[in-house]
Amino acid sequence: MSIRISLAVATLAAASAFAVAPDIDNHARPFIDSKRVVALSVGVIKDGKSIDRHFGQLSIEDKTKPDIDTFYEIGSVTKVFTTTLLSDMVKRGQVKLDQPVEQLLDDRFEIPQFKKRKITLRDLATHQSALPRMPHNFAPKDPKNPYATYSELRLIVGLAETKLKRSPGEKYAYSNLGMGLLGHALSKKAGKPYEQLIIDRIAKPLGMKDTKITFAKADRPRIATGYDAAHNEWPNWDLNSLSAAGAIRSTVRDMLRFVDANLKLDTKAPINDAMKLTQTRQAGTGMGSIALGWHIARDGTTYWHNGQTGGYHSYIAFNRKFNIGVVVFAQIGRTQWRPRHIAWTRSMDPDAFREKFRAARIVVAHAGMGTIIKARESGKPIIVMPRRADVGEHRNDHQLATARQLRELGAVSVAFDEQELIGQLENLDRIKASAAIDAHASNRLIHTLSNFIQTGSMAA
Repeated sequence: MSIRISLAVATLAAASAFAVAPDIDNHARPFIDSKRVVALSVGVIKDGKSIDRHFGQLSIEDKTKPDIDTFYEIGSVTKVFTTTLLSDMVKRGQVKLDQPVEQLLDDRFEIPQFKKRKITLRDLATHQSALPRMPHNFAPKDPKNPYATYSELRLIVGLAETKLKRSPGEKYAYSNLGMGLLGHALSKKAGKPYEQLIIDRIAKPLGMKDTKITFAKADRPRIATGYDAAHNEWPNWDLNSLSAAGAIRSTVRDMLRFVDANLKLDTKAPINDAMKLTQTRQAGTGMGSIALGWHIARDGTTYWHNGQTGGYHSYIAFNRKFNIGVVVFAQIGRTQWRPRHIAWTRSMDPDAFREKFRAARIVVAHAGMGTIIKARESGKPIIVMPRRADVGEHRNDHQLATARQLRELGAVSVAFDEQELIGQLENLDRIKASAAIDAHASNRLIHTLSNFIQTGSMAA
């Protein structure tokens, strides 16, 4: 089980234990004791009263315990700030939800269309833009800071070369590119940097003094250092033109204020009406539904979002029916962690592997071709979740490329993050096995390859 999946499960467990602080301790402490993470902070608010708990240390070298004012990267939780900004600009009459995004940008931007259907701000805010998850020209120079060189020029070129495969508004498909474009467009419309808009329109009205993208020198002692699964230190990410998809840094104190405002919706600031709009359900996703940025669980009342950068995980959720919210931040690190809720083994011999495969109802695996081929040979349905270089799971993103191609071919089911995986696991009956393939190559394939090797021709 990957760190991404296990931490998501753990944070959900923590959210259910809001009433008693020791319960939070019991859920969080094993992550530190097993060296699963280096620092972990949890904040819970109910009926206006909050508690916060902190574990571990700021870095491997710095033994200082994190606290309510420790900085973490919140990753994709940034997206709900972007959509709150959108709602604020809608309420101020500056933009409209169904306005084409191209109207907010200058002539350098060529926004792709599908049969004259233009991408709107609503499409971007609900992950229904039909844009890919990542730009096709995304080629990081530094894998440890992958977005740093993705400039506005690259965004312009990438969009111009993108071809939509379906109509915007037709289907939910999570897109960092889409949310990054939304924030970039709102910034252009307002004539201010994205970070300044977030501070002026959201952070300041809510008293969130430590929610920002750019660190000041005085902030440095309060930053929890990020680590990958091998305990390698990761720098803070610079998201450049895609900042609106995941660039914000914050603290438990500030995020509890943000959650509390979303629960109460009674602030006198203009942001109150914007938050109401942001929570309006827009479409189904197959694993619940989507508001403007916020995911809505199947219960219809729990709003949530998670986030991840190279060295950090984050999770935020609230439920207005029960008037409760939760915030979780963590670093990740080298681990001797043992799963507590599933049977597991570090390795197994070929016979045992074949027996497990034979008995399995469904296979969940990373995008290694050996497992995929075995599933096809066995006629078993499979969900593929590719390893990602940007979070230290692999040396490059060849598994992402493999997974994208397999999804396009319809050969296997693919989950690119824990959100998609949870959705697919909740709908197992919809996942069907592809037709079984033979374990041996056909005579025709063997002949064609042999002929190519000998003559250079692919003729059969």
